[in-house]
This record gives sequence, C-alpha cells and structure tokens, in this order.
Amino acid sequence: MTMNGRQRFYAIQAVMITFSLFTHGWMVWRGYLEDGPLWAAVYLVLFVYAEAYWAFRSLMADGVTPFFICNALCAA
Repeated sequence: MTMNGRQRFYAIQAVMITFSLFTHGWMVWRGYLEDGPLWAAVYLVLFVYAEAYWAFRSLMADGVTPFFICNALCAA
C-alpha cells in the first residue's frame, strides 16, 4: 500500500509528536533530578512556550491537524 501526500504528512506528524513528548518529558524529569525543581519548572515553561508556538504555526499553515491538537494540548 502506498501513501499519498496527506497520509505521509500525518505519519510524519505522528513521529514528531511522539518524539517531542518523549524528549520534553525526559528533559523536565532529568532537570528535576539533576538540577532541582526550580530548573525543572523553567524547562517546563520553555517547552510549553515552544509547543504553543508550534501549535500556532501549524494552525496558521494547515488548519486543525493532529499536530495542532497535540501541541495545543501540550501547551495547555
């Protein structure tokens, strides 16, 4: 089975969402363990800002997609 452009786009978004959630969660957890709760909070605020930014960019470019929904939920 071959994928058309839209299916490929959604597949790439699914990989990006999974990778983004994993890396952000890992960084906050490691920040908490190694640097303490203050730095973990700083990392969390930075990542929420980054997710909100990319959710906005995704919304402006493509409308409501799974990538936008996940980024909006991550930023909430």
